[in-house]
Amino acid sequence: VNTILLDGDPLSIKTWVRKVYISGRLVYSRDNNSIY
Repeated sequence: VNTILLDGDPLSIKTWVRKVYISGRLVYSRDNNSIY
């Protein structure tokens, strides 16, 4: 399952990506600004 967690409306230019999961694995987290 691929999932993108946003902090607001997906169509808003003010929305930030919080976390991205690909195949159930965390690949990006804005909390610590890292790509895994």
